[in-house]
Amino acid sequence: AQDTVLAQSAEGKSSGYKLELPFLGGVIALVATSVIFIRTVAADTPGVFFEWDAVASWNRWAVEWFVNTPPINTAGYPQLLPTMIAAIYTWLGSAQTEPVARFFLLIFPVGTCLIFVDAFQRWKNPAFLFGAAIWLFILTKVLPGMPNSGYADIPVAFFVTITGYVILLGTSGEIPAKVAMYLGAICAAGALLTKQPGGIALIFGVAAACRFGVLSKLTGVVKQRVCIFSAALFLILAGPWYLYFFWMAHLGHDASNLVYLTTRIHGNRSFLDRLMHAITGPIFDVLSTLGPPHYVGGVCGVLMLLACSRRLGRILLFGFVLPYGVLW
Repeated sequence: AQDTVLAQSAEGKSSGYKLELPFLGGVIALVATSVIFIRTVAADTPGVFFEWDAVASWNRWAVEWFVNTPPINTAGYPQLLPTMIAAIYTWLGSAQTEPVARFFLLIFPVGTCLIFVDAFQRWKNPAFLFGAAIWLFILTKVLPGMPNSGYADIPVAFFVTITGYVILLGTSGEIPAKVAMYLGAICAAGALLTKQPGGIALIFGVAAACRFGVLSKLTGVVKQRVCIFSAALFLILAGPWYLYFFWMAHLGHDASNLVYLTTRIHGNRSFLDRLMHAITGPIFDVLSTLGPPHYVGGVCGVLMLLACSRRLGRILLFGFVLPYGVLW
């Protein structure tokens, strides 16, 4: 992937859009999915928060922050998103302005799409156009209602994506390597402060920095200083909330739901039962949004086999996609 990007960077800037058919296909796909996305979002905009977790948790915490009352019963969920929404309420002077807050949340799905578009502008690789189109397709077909629902999943996806992207920019020389590391630390902290699975951003950020060679652009003492400062920056930004939560849990004012999500929610299912339930339950439901699950699953299986032809594909598939998507 890195080799393709760097090659396209040199080739694209010198010769423009060399592959016209993929370029046109990517543009058509992006325009079509953009229209569908806009129509889907416009159908329930403006509107208030109505999804369960958005009402009972995320927006409730935002209202508590709005009235200067640090929330309790957070179950360990970080508070970057609620404080963002609370800032909007404070700016407008009322917590009854949920339609504005929902409109603001569109910055995250749109921002993720723009990352792909920016990558295309830099490297002239039409794969990024298809990436943007697939992202919008997922939001409208697989996860309808999620873009501005008030859930934290789309915002955390944005922070994870931009973490990897700034590392890629540093690798390709678009921005200085140390700037890429610092921005990566900030974005990874943003992911972890949005939702706990955002810790994936830190793992991906470190792995990408080592795998794609951004650290190789730094030498000696400079490399050590950049690594230490990046780690310190991440801990300074992400650490305080988790220290505060653990302290509140120690005092008995809050409690984590991690044990429930990883064990009790599965009841008496064995490891094999959990695996089969994941395939025949949640994964089956997701695939059914795209068509007959067995056919869609077959296509996904072929794509995974194709991914295994590349070392990076095998790392992503067996190191992240399957364990996270099936076992969790």
